[in-house]
Amino acid sequence: MGTKWGVRTAGACLSMGALTSMCLLSTSDRAVARTPSKTTFTIRCGAPRTCSMTKVQKAVDAAVNGDRVEVDPGTYDGTLNFDGKSIEVTAVKGPTKTILDGGGNNSVVIFEKGETTSAVLQGFTVQHGSNLYGGGGIYIGSSSPTIQDDVIQDNEGCTGGAGVYIDEGSPVIQDNVIGDNVGGTAMGCGGYLSGGGIKSQNSDASIVGNFIADNTMDAGSGLATDGGAPLIEDNIVIGNSDDGQGGATGFELDDSQSGTMVIQNLVADNEGTGTDSSAVRIAAVDPITLVSNTIIAESEYYAVWIDDSSSPPNLVNNIVDGAQVPLGCNSTFTVAPYLSHNDVYGASATSGACASLLLSQANLSAAPQFSDPTTLDFTEAPASPTVDAGENSDATVPFTLPSEDLAGDPRIVNGTVDMGAYELQGTSSSSRKEAPGVRCPPQLRWSVRCAS
Repeated sequence: MGTKWGVRTAGACLSMGALTSMCLLSTSDRAVARTPSKTTFTIRCGAPRTCSMTKVQKAVDAAVNGDRVEVDPGTYDGTLNFDGKSIEVTAVKGPTKTILDGGGNNSVVIFEKGETTSAVLQGFTVQHGSNLYGGGGIYIGSSSPTIQDDVIQDNEGCTGGAGVYIDEGSPVIQDNVIGDNVGGTAMGCGGYLSGGGIKSQNSDASIVGNFIADNTMDAGSGLATDGGAPLIEDNIVIGNSDDGQGGATGFELDDSQSGTMVIQNLVADNEGTGTDSSAVRIAAVDPITLVSNTIIAESEYYAVWIDDSSSPPNLVNNIVDGAQVPLGCNSTFTVAPYLSHNDVYGASATSGACASLLLSQANLSAAPQFSDPTTLDFTEAPASPTVDAGENSDATVPFTLPSEDLAGDPRIVNGTVDMGAYELQGTSSSSRKEAPGVRCPPQLRWSVRCAS
């Protein structure tokens, strides 16, 4: 799996890894190819470290499939288009020192010519992009690139996907920080618009191991889907806002299709408004599956809302906590949702048909106990009723548990999995010695949410 954004001390979080040693092919600012086979282009930006994106684009234009473009520290202004090529574009010194800045004029990075997962953007800060139709930071159209170890921040996307917009394809969005992106009503766009951090439309994207924080959008403020069957796993989604529009602050799962899997995510500390607001809203066209998530609502009315229009989803091993109504359901279903081994607890009773369903299948309605919610440490306390209360497998709804929990610890201890995204390690919440608190990367300026 990708980087684990679980409970850690503050400090290094993004796993950039040791970049493969490459010989520098040029001592100037120009990209120079030396060999006809796999080639490394090196881009340098001299003092004052502000350059045109043209420097990087020229290297991409000259590259062929399999080549690598290494970018030295600096701020590169403009738009970068991968132009359909299966190449790696990598920041040598990482996102704190290497910035792609759109200047508010267009998407910062564009994939729109059928790129595959071999087209890699890694290690940059991507900021100040703006696109009326979404993808202010990164726009992906009918393509499947890999976006990894990037910071995607301060972008605008009026109709959705302010940080990352995916329109078809099967991209990999992994181990990124995606925050402070804005769209919808907050930009004066109007309407019930979705996808502040990420919007995945008709896509089978893999969205894994990301930290999605402080984005603003009418609905799906953290992440929104609209069709397709994405994998959404190991993400931390905190501090996102519906801007008073009554939408889903964490996940908006709209028109999701069979095969959609939402596994082992933390959704907490988001800001919703009104009686239609929720941390997670499900309005799927086919049954989708949510397994081992921890979903905490505070200001939202619902923690999880299964919309009246939705096909019945499958919920297994989840902690659904807080809100006026922890789980909202339609009064009747032709086919009922499948609820097994969940802890659903809140200020009021679960509404609709789900209330009776929670009386069976080893579901609980007891207050979960967390290590320290005030510091966003939602690992389980030893006394929590959710410890050893999940199920390792289910014949009705097949699923595969990750080998590690959201903190990177073993997923199953004492033979039976815990409910939620974290696993109690012996008598403590984690086998690791680091101080509690949400693990934050050094470049994450939303430090109020990090351990000190």
